Amino acid sequence: MKLKELVEATYFPQGTVSKIVNRLVKKNLVKKYHRTDNKKEMCLERTADGQLLAHLHAQYHKEKTEI
Repeated sequence: MKLKELVEATYFPQGTVSKIVNRLVKKNLVKKYHRTDNKKEMCLERTADGQLLAHLHAQYHKEKTEI
């Protein structure tokens, strides 16, 4: 996902999203990279830990809404 897309989807200012993303990078939940064809464009990808956490969160949310 592009950082710009995340900013647009959340309606948060870019600075706020960047700070949150940097915290997620430090926790090894997300990695940032530049596309090879566009060095200006910052992209984001979940790490294996980030994928696991997202899966567990979705599972938890599903269980809580079924009750």
